[in-house]
Amino acid sequence: MLPRRVLPTSPPVAAACLHYSGGLSFAREGVNTKSCIYVMGAVIAAALVGCVSTSNVTPAGGGTYVIQGRAIGPWNADRERAKALKKANGYCAKQGKRVLLHDMDETGHAALLGEHATITFECET
Repeated sequence: MLPRRVLPTSPPVAAACLHYSGGLSFAREGVNTKSCIYVMGAVIAAALVGCVSTSNVTPAGGGTYVIQGRAIGPWNADRERAKALKKANGYCAKQGKRVLLHDMDETGHAALLGEHATITFECET
């Protein structure tokens, strides 16, 4: 027989907090439903926010430079590329030059395991 308990109001959280151990329940022994909702809410919020980061400008030889970017989270797709290009522009601007882009390589998917971008550029007058 299923225990009678009040369902949490958020369907994704309710589904995440459900488990089967001889019958459906909304929290493990000794853990209340409210705690489960708070923990799952924090996990979901952290997954949705994500982050974007870039490496420092690294000389690649022959007057070229490389910057790598990484993005995690569904709303951060392509932001690592924009951030890396902005950093390249700033690097060249400090020298009174502008960016000449040689190559841009993107792999992965930001919403899943992260998206990576590598740009190769040089500064020209």
